[in-house]
Amino acid sequence: MKQFWTRSLAGQMVVLLLLALLLSHAVGFVIYHDERTQALRGALKEEFLSRSAAVTRLLEASPPELHGEILRAGGSAVTRYWLASNPGEAMAWQEQALSH
Repeated sequence: MKQFWTRSLAGQMVVLLLLALLLSHAVGFVIYHDERTQALRGALKEEFLSRSAAVTRLLEASPPELHGEILRAGGSAVTRYWLASNPGEAMAWQEQALSH
């Protein structure tokens, strides 16, 4: 049987076509995977920016006693919001992130 695949022209053609098909599928998968990754990154970035803008608008329109609840509700599994009274407190996220 092995001699058929390597010696006959039809067998060589079948092997060549199968290899070409596998190669084309591999190249297509790599291209599609990269394109999908870029689309997901763009969607995540857009979602983050729109969520941040919505939380900011809501904080500006609400009384200060509700800000804590708004910040908790506006967060997600990968995003947390908080208010800082001075710029030095803006880096406190690193300490908070390490403590959780």
